[in-house]
Amino acid sequence: MANERFRADAALAPLKVFQRRTVDYVFDRLYGDDDPVSQFLVADEVGLGKTMVARGVIARMIEHLWDSTERICQSASNRDPVSASKIDPLGAELARRCVVLM
Repeated sequence: MANERFRADAALAPLKVFQRRTVDYVFDRLYGDDDPVSQFLVADEVGLGKTMVARGVIARMIEHLWDSTERICQSASNRDPVSASKIDPLGAELARRCVVLM
């Protein structure tokens, strides 16, 4: 499992169409060949899923950088991955894989 390539599908599957389009657009602006940017702000009305969009963008970034970025372990939470998996299975999976985004 630890050597398996990360796939963003689990994070992208629950997104609504407009959220997925936003993920794809942000990812393209950050990593696309046409005039990439180093930062991007997503702003909309309350409750439209910015957190889900951010999760999707992060998952796409991990998938994109999987082969080119060294992975190290760093915890931003006191929760262990087993406890976290009950709350957020994808988050626990990412924690187990110990991916750092640059």
